[in-house]
Amino acid sequence: MSARNLQLAVYTALGAALFGIILAIVHLLQVAVSSYSSSTTAGSGRSTYFSSRNSIMLLSLNGVIQAGNEGENMEHIVNNLELSKNNSNIRAVLLTINSPGGTVATTKRVYEKVLEVRKTKPVVALIGDLAASGGYYIASACTSIIASEGSTLGSIGVISVHMEVHRFLERHGVKATVIKAGRYKDIGSPFRGMTGEERRMYQSHVNEFYALFLKDVAAGRKKKLSKVKTWAEGKIFSAGKAFKLGMIDGIGHRNEAITEIKKLLETEDDLKIVEPEKNFEYYIKKYFLSTFMPSISRTVGYEKILQAPLLYLYPHTDFYRALGSLL
Repeated sequence: MSARNLQLAVYTALGAALFGIILAIVHLLQVAVSSYSSSTTAGSGRSTYFSSRNSIMLLSLNGVIQAGNEGENMEHIVNNLELSKNNSNIRAVLLTINSPGGTVATTKRVYEKVLEVRKTKPVVALIGDLAASGGYYIASACTSIIASEGSTLGSIGVISVHMEVHRFLERHGVKATVIKAGRYKDIGSPFRGMTGEERRMYQSHVNEFYALFLKDVAAGRKKKLSKVKTWAEGKIFSAGKAFKLGMIDGIGHRNEAITEIKKLLETEDDLKIVEPEKNFEYYIKKYFLSTFMPSISRTVGYEKILQAPLLYLYPHTDFYRALGSLL
């Protein structure tokens, strides 16, 4: 590449980056104006949580539950649950969930924060298309669960997928050299098969988290462990079936969820829906990175699948669908 072409490529990249930042700033200004307008317009039913009394905090948990997930920042949800707990203007939390699950530690953290808020005020889960595995795990921590009639729920289970590509690589003359300190350091590596001892070790690990999953759902739903076990083993259910089994408390949409909140609060007061404001980092990730560097998220996703130690609270079929789209 000539110096002139290299210079042109650099200028083009810088121009694209600057354009993305400008778009993010413009959107932030639009959100700010919209938030101000909604907070000063009578009867809008939506306002900022700093000034509104008798409010319901609306939080959305979408996509895979994992630390740093670009679809929905779990840290953002945890922080706003904490804010809702401590803000006397917030009477209840409405947590909308549309998730196939995620990693164990992050799911557990959100679950515990929801339980913490539930001790001081109602938290109602509103399920959209899907609350599977980790998604249902978190929903079970809520005071009450309302699901849309077309929702899919359940998939209570833990999965750890290990890819093995060493035979394919050998056929094509590719060899991976591993230098390690620690006998089990490369356990689950895609470049070799797993021994029987290693498989038993992983199975024990998965079983431990599965038992925790069952225990926490039983505690959240206030059901006997024996009852929750009948929902488990990775089985999925429609909203109608889940209601009959006691996995959820009602079928409906936002109006039904708000009615449930009023019932829990024992009030007929007009409750405004408020949402937390997104920070600058959120818009940079959503609009700039997704527009100009979409390959980053795909690359990160692929690497995470290859990290054998990770265990997922995932529905099995959705995981392989996601895997197919990444490879």
